[in-house]
Amino acid sequence: MSKEFTLRPMTAEDCERVVYIDEQCIQNPWSKQDFEDLFRYMDNHYLVAECEGKLVGFVGLIQFIDSADITHIAVLPEYQKNRIGNALMQGILVVARKLGIKTIHLEVRNSNLYAKHMYESLGFETINIRKNYYTNPCEDAIVMMKNITEE
Repeated sequence: MSKEFTLRPMTAEDCERVVYIDEQCIQNPWSKQDFEDLFRYMDNHYLVAECEGKLVGFVGLIQFIDSADITHIAVLPEYQKNRIGNALMQGILVVARKLGIKTIHLEVRNSNLYAKHMYESLGFETINIRKNYYTNPCEDAIVMMKNITEE
């Protein structure tokens, strides 16, 4: 069953819920302080997804002049497979274009086939493998890149 959701920029008030989502989805989650610190720097850009009146996902990037890295993307397990992750990625790509970013990089666990497929469907291509990049469990990272100036 598809769920209705909206996207908006993350605010400092969202940090507690974003930490909860991060803890539910990511093996090495960030602390609340880590997320609060994002608002001290102008080169961090985060979006959140709201569904049924609560935050259910988020995505973020850090900008380096005309390139960027996706730092996080997470959607609560019970809301996955509703295209929320895809919408978050498309939303952050819009933000990136407005910022004049030309290329975006990200890492994804080699075993995360669903995420890799989503990134490929958005035009990301594999450019490298980082051996034993992840822990809990130890796993390679697939480094992907998207050139957004060609769109």
